[in-house]
Amino acid sequence: MITLSYNQKPLHLQKKNFMSLKKKEAFWLKLILSISLVLTLLCSPAFSANSADWIKKANALWDGKKYTKPQKAIEYLTNFIKLQPRVALAYYNRGVAYMQIGQPKRALEDYNQAIRLQPGLAQAYINRGVLYLNQGNKKLGCMDAQKACKLRNCMLLDMAKMKKICK
Repeated sequence: MITLSYNQKPLHLQKKNFMSLKKKEAFWLKLILSISLVLTLLCSPAFSANSADWIKKANALWDGKKYTKPQKAIEYLTNFIKLQPRVALAYYNRGVAYMQIGQPKRALEDYNQAIRLQPGLAQAYINRGVLYLNQGNKKLGCMDAQKACKLRNCMLLDMAKMKKICK
């Protein structure tokens, strides 16, 4: 079994000695995904000040590497999701927080929902693929790595091929 570790950063994944983004790539990925979330929120017909407050509270708990209070982040993201159930990035970020507190089953549920809502969210495939690989499920892990690569993020697939995990 291959053990991967998460840098519990919303919308970004880094595996120790497994893969890493260059600083420039990480900057652009973070910028693009942040803009995507803002546009999704602003374009939502049900957008309210309350939902924005929940996201701000969750984001305030992010210290650059992890949630300082992941359980609180989960609470805030859950409240946001109750108001805005169609925002994929909220599920994705909550999945990251669930992984941080060692709840992969709940993280998997959130990554699945994020993918259902936004099938082009490569990071959700990457995180789900890493989760599967950590559980020893090479078939599903490699499928997610390949899907992320088709979405122009080959980070996990390249690493998995290098380690002879995926073909």
